Amino acid sequence: MPLPFLIDLQPFETQTSFGSRLAAANLAEYAQYFYTDVKIKFPALVRGETAQLNRLSELGDVDRELLQSNAVCSGAGEGHTIGDQFFEKRTLLRSTQRVCPACIIADIEAGGEFGAYGRSYWHMASVRTCVAHSRPLLGLDALKSPRNAHDFHGRIIDDFAMISGADKTSTRRSPTDLESYLVSRFQGRIEYNWLNKFSIQVASKTCEMLGAVMMRGPTANLAAFQAEDWLAAGSAGFSVASQGEEAFRAALTDLQRRPGVPSGGPQAHWGRFYQWLAFSGKPQSYNKMLDIVRDHIISNYPIAADETVLGKKCLRRRVHSLASAQRETGLHPKRLRTLLIEEKFLPVDDGQTQHGAVGFFDAIGAEEFLKETSVSVGQPQAQKVFNMSRSQFDVMRKWGFIVPVTVGARAKPRYSLIALKEFRHRLVRQAVPVRHLGRTHADIQTAARKAVCSTGEIVTLIIEGRLNWVGFANGQRTYRNLVVDVDEVMSKLHTAVVEGLTKKELKSLLGVNDCVIKWLCDSGYLPLRKSRSPISRKSQSVVRQEDLDNFSRRYVTLRNLARQSGCSSQRLKSILKKASIEPLDQSNENGRNIYRRRDVENVLNKVLS
Repeated sequence: MPLPFLIDLQPFETQTSFGSRLAAANLAEYAQYFYTDVKIKFPALVRGETAQLNRLSELGDVDRELLQSNAVCSGAGEGHTIGDQFFEKRTLLRSTQRVCPACIIADIEAGGEFGAYGRSYWHMASVRTCVAHSRPLLGLDALKSPRNAHDFHGRIIDDFAMISGADKTSTRRSPTDLESYLVSRFQGRIEYNWLNKFSIQVASKTCEMLGAVMMRGPTANLAAFQAEDWLAAGSAGFSVASQGEEAFRAALTDLQRRPGVPSGGPQAHWGRFYQWLAFSGKPQSYNKMLDIVRDHIISNYPIAADETVLGKKCLRRRVHSLASAQRETGLHPKRLRTLLIEEKFLPVDDGQTQHGAVGFFDAIGAEEFLKETSVSVGQPQAQKVFNMSRSQFDVMRKWGFIVPVTVGARAKPRYSLIALKEFRHRLVRQAVPVRHLGRTHADIQTAARKAVCSTGEIVTLIIEGRLNWVGFANGQRTYRNLVVDVDEVMSKLHTAVVEGLTKKELKSLLGVNDCVIKWLCDSGYLPLRKSRSPISRKSQSVVRQEDLDNFSRRYVTLRNLARQSGCSSQRLKSILKKASIEPLDQSNENGRNIYRRRDVENVLNKVLS
């Protein structure tokens, strides 16, 4: 049954404010005593227990859900809730009452003696300014016994003189963007903002802690911060975080790269911000923020796999430092740095990298390189793997069978021991032991001389499995002891003889030099065909007679044109120039003495006549 005298529940009013005003309207001096008489446990009402809120809504004849939506309730563990928002105890002020003097005076003027009420968002520590009147929130005086800390109306009566005076004398102060944003979130006036994905408490504290480090550095003395300092810190952090995740991450990177900041990990660079996240146990509402910061740390610091970062293990290393890579590979730091610079994983001694710290580089991109480098050897040791001479090693490298892990002017080439052993395995896997060499058997170098080919060609046949027989002598499965059948090699290397003209023959026929012949072949005017000399068996390139005839029908060289006309080349060229006949390629000196036959026929006829 409702009480005799009723009041209206105001927007965003807390249950203690409404209960206190309702008690005063029904002639009670102290709220806690009044509610004992009407069978409501005042401490339980302060804690926001559902049964007591339901009883209060009945006595006050107000909507139950509306009353509960702004009730400050004791949450699970060390915190409180307002609606669906969770707050840690240190971020929500309960017994400390703060009010806006202008709001209180306006409430009384509009609603009479019991009109002043407490807004739920005044309890949030990060809101220090009234967004409606641009006035600092005023903390009420100490309690006057037996007044209860949560008897809102009674405390307004006790401190009304102070409130009235502050309304007249307090200096105006514009609310920060963070304060305006937080109050808007409380009031349900939500505009798009990246911070909306986090709870109100997470958004506010993240902005304040990040801003504190941005303003005062990683070792900021937070204990000495006054209200003005926290306002400035929150505003600085909000100016970054409100722009989105990319801007938030950029701010963290800027702190990492800031001049004068000591080397080290995120704690050294972010200081109080990192300590706040890492060492003060965070409720579940912080999980999204922790995930983002954790991902940023793993992406920008040399965090090893299985290393714990903000409560979770890193699944895969993304960034290496020179120190971590040195521990992993066992190479000397100076040599490792040289190799990384040669392979362009590190910039050339400019002191900075894409990760913002000296000697940091992409671990995923360099993973295979570091793996191979950690078990790499120089050329002398690589030759021993195959029992191979230096000249033969160079041939294998030229043919691409052996590829160095690193190549550069500042570091000698090194070769992956894993890759070398893999190549050796492919080379000897089909070889069978041989006690006595047959008449046609020979080692690879001897076979190459007899077949007039490169040892690289024979190795290609072996690796591709095109030889039916490969053996090894003296019980050693090494390159030097491999033997092949020379006749089989020659048959497999046989290239059909293509009838045609060599470059030397073309030069004589066309009356041009070597450079012009090379240009004509490279440009496709005289296509080359692979052939093998029937005498020396050496590989050679020729131009088929058919292709030469096609070329001659369409083009003619100045020398041949001079022979046909009986004129000197110089005089003929002058005649062609006067007739505005352009050579095949005026821009290239190799094409300036070749003409299209159809262009010169008329001129040639006049000269001959």
